Amino acid sequence: MDKHRDGARKGPSEPRWRDALAKLGGRDDAVDRLQEALGAENALRLRYHINLRESRLRDRLIIDLFTEGPEGPRPFQLRDGDTSRLSAADRDIVSLLFGAQGEDRARGRHAPEGSLGRCAVRPGLYRLLLPQLVRTELLFADLALPEVAPDGPLEFGRSNPFDVRLVVESAGDDRFRMWGALVRERERYALEAPRLLLSDGLALVDRRLLLVAADARLEWALRLRRHGAVEFPSTAKDGFLLELAQMPDVPELELPPELHWSQVSMPPQPRVVFSVDDSDEEVTAREAVSLSPYVRARVVFDYGGTTVAVNSRETAVVDENGRRLFRRDLAVERQHLERLRPLDLDLEGRGVGELRLPKRGLAEVVKALVEAEWSVETDGAELRAHAQLRTKVKSGIDWFDLDGVLEFTSEATVKLPELLRAAQAGRSFVRLADGSRGLVPDWVKGYAQLARFGRTVGGSLRFLPSQAGVIDALLAGHDEADVDVRFENLRDQLDRAATPEQVLEPEGFHGKLRDYQRGGVAWMRFLARHNYGGCLADDMGLGKTVQVLCLLQGLHPPQGSASAPSVVVVPKSLVHNWVAEAAKFTTLRVLDFTGSKREGAHLEGHDVVVTTYGTLRKEILRFTEFRFNALILDEAQAIKNPRSQAAKACRLVQADHRLAISGTPIENGLDELWSLFEFLNPGMLGGLGEFAAPGRDKDDEWLESLSRALKPFMLRRTKSQVLHELPEKQEQLWEIPLGEEERTRYDELREYYRGALQGVLEGREIDAKSRIHVLEALLRLRQAACHPGLIDPTQLDAPSAKIDALFEKLHQIVPRGHKALVFSQFTTLLEIVRRRLARDGIGHAYLDGGTADRSKTVRAFTEDPDCGVFLISLKAGGCGLNLTESDYVFILDPWWNPAIEAQAVDRAHRMGQKNRVFAYKMITTDTVEQKIVALQGEKRRLADAIVTADTGPLAGLRVEDLSALLERVPMTESHSR
Repeated sequence: MDKHRDGARKGPSEPRWRDALAKLGGRDDAVDRLQEALGAENALRLRYHINLRESRLRDRLIIDLFTEGPEGPRPFQLRDGDTSRLSAADRDIVSLLFGAQGEDRARGRHAPEGSLGRCAVRPGLYRLLLPQLVRTELLFADLALPEVAPDGPLEFGRSNPFDVRLVVESAGDDRFRMWGALVRERERYALEAPRLLLSDGLALVDRRLLLVAADARLEWALRLRRHGAVEFPSTAKDGFLLELAQMPDVPELELPPELHWSQVSMPPQPRVVFSVDDSDEEVTAREAVSLSPYVRARVVFDYGGTTVAVNSRETAVVDENGRRLFRRDLAVERQHLERLRPLDLDLEGRGVGELRLPKRGLAEVVKALVEAEWSVETDGAELRAHAQLRTKVKSGIDWFDLDGVLEFTSEATVKLPELLRAAQAGRSFVRLADGSRGLVPDWVKGYAQLARFGRTVGGSLRFLPSQAGVIDALLAGHDEADVDVRFENLRDQLDRAATPEQVLEPEGFHGKLRDYQRGGVAWMRFLARHNYGGCLADDMGLGKTVQVLCLLQGLHPPQGSASAPSVVVVPKSLVHNWVAEAAKFTTLRVLDFTGSKREGAHLEGHDVVVTTYGTLRKEILRFTEFRFNALILDEAQAIKNPRSQAAKACRLVQADHRLAISGTPIENGLDELWSLFEFLNPGMLGGLGEFAAPGRDKDDEWLESLSRALKPFMLRRTKSQVLHELPEKQEQLWEIPLGEEERTRYDELREYYRGALQGVLEGREIDAKSRIHVLEALLRLRQAACHPGLIDPTQLDAPSAKIDALFEKLHQIVPRGHKALVFSQFTTLLEIVRRRLARDGIGHAYLDGGTADRSKTVRAFTEDPDCGVFLISLKAGGCGLNLTESDYVFILDPWWNPAIEAQAVDRAHRMGQKNRVFAYKMITTDTVEQKIVALQGEKRRLADAIVTADTGPLAGLRVEDLSALLERVPMTESHSR
């Protein structure tokens, strides 16, 4: 024995190291290797069945466990951790399956808790799990049908995944067919070959499992398998390819020679194209102030002379003349875009595909773009960015002349007045004599608005001595300029001037604005950005609501961070319209904070709160607890009395931005204007007494100065200013909620008729005997939805939400010279309106089936300027009348046949009409009227059946239709917000 080893055993440290080794040794379980080897043949072997039916249904790889029994494979349940009877290979696989199946454990099987019988395999495990399953030679494809045996064992290849390719081939009879294929190098399978194709990229062809690239191209394959091949005639081949090329994520194409189109690979050339306006027209002072400090530039890529926008989802660029398809190389495009990153450029807006570049420093940006190997153009012309300014100031007897020449090259020059006109018009470039374009220097753009103080004399700008500061403002920042220190104060002032920038519809906004509406949104954003309030005073029908909703969508983006809600205060009759329009055009979360809906409602968690002036007064303490994002008053003439409770309540609410909407911001006196602007910009117009002093409204010079002062804060466009095309017809479904008493009476009547017609509703059809009762029920419900006086003659003077809304609108338009047509089927309803017109002193005419002299009545309306309203029975006035003097049409109750309504509207909208026609179909919400309108769109058969003269008024009406008409209209999403 080694004496050193023996000595170590007997050393003083023996207990410590021996104990330490014992701790590291762990369990001392004996392994019977002989039993393990000889008993392996008795181990339980598992079979793995891919459940094809379940996999297709759930679009996931579903594997069922089986074992071999005396009568063949049988389902198997394995408890967690109980793997002692399994082979080593099965233990490894089961450990993966236990970890893979997660929440899908034993789904679809009545398995004991904690057991495994079926699992859904996550795609991330395919490359690890499938090879192990294949090596067992016990992996099968199973249709889970008793009479169909499993198919297998299956194979799996681990090479690169297959790609999806679209194949266009001849289909005979002068037709072509587009189908798909799975392709990898020299391997190819038709798209119908896979027995299983999952969206995560797993396919089963015959007995072979394949991986397919799981990207957008795979979606094409799945849709083709679902919907079938696309066939088209040879005559449509060009149109087919053009449309296909414009679709997103199109896989690689295979085209037959018979199409006579070729596919070309070509590297893209990146290009930045600036927007240019060559107009030399002078602009007004306000327009000069509103010029944007930014310039927009489109980012495009050039393929063989054809450009494609950077954000276009087109897969290929089409050269129609050359019959070529350039497949976009998105990887190379990305490389070019990465070279823009160091330039720290701003985007115009998400998804727009444009750059927003500051006009100050634009020359440096252009230079950097060229150095990054980007082409920089302005509508096809070469851009020159470097220039030298030569200036000279000459003094006259009582004036100063400023001469200036900007030299890009010795041949390409531009004089100072032309530069100033370009900048004043908002242009960033000027056309040079050699055909190129020159970038307007930043110093010109910054001070061009001041050029209006001088006048052009020859090639110079002439200023009075008192305007000497303008000269320095134009020359500031140039070392060679003769700068006078007396100009410094003016320079500082102009540096703080700001202008609104161009806008596009924000993310989440579902409408498309007209140009003047975009201008309105830009103006509102400018005011909000600089903490000014403003009044949008557009004429009725120009979309003030849509413009404001676009503004609100920008203030509350769909993916934006949480912010305080905005409040819109409106008359009661407009609440439903605001809620419905917001649901139609935006993704805003809207809360209807009126009436009983405000009970238990929380203002937080919403983007927009819609309420009424009356509710705001009642809940003013609650509203003053918050500081809102924006506070918007619709029909803001409601606060025209500065001493009213409504005006005081609105002024108490705190908000970051304030806006008023009113077509008539001033009607009778200056105190109305003061009240409006005291809400918008407190203190702006001083005290009320001084502002509205007697005689001020007669002082034309003062009023002109006031108009100039308020012009930046009040935007007014009329229909004639912005609608230059032929008169359009704008039709609107005006939904009006019933008042509480009307609602109670209507619901009681509806329940009465549901009970009276219970026998009909329980039957299968409406027979001739019950048809008259059905017609009576629908007629009475329609009358109750219009006015209680149509049901009960003693209620002719009772309030009506629909009639109140009508008169609110009439009082807005008639005093402004508009004429209105009011149609109804019910002469009693027209008589109710007639009595109220007389009471309110509104001139009117009346026509129904009993009118003896129609022409005299029509002349009374068309020739008398004080006759603003024409009441017409729908049946009597639906045709044969030319009433182009009117531009507003109101249909008080919906007609079963929309064609009859269209004929009524066309009394005003026809040749000779010089104004846009606004037609309002007035219906009350949650009534049979709303149901009829919905059924007209969803079940036109019902509308046709009711009005077809040949078969009677209710021919074809089914019991389920009648039941729907008598049900209460369910609360819409917009109502519940």
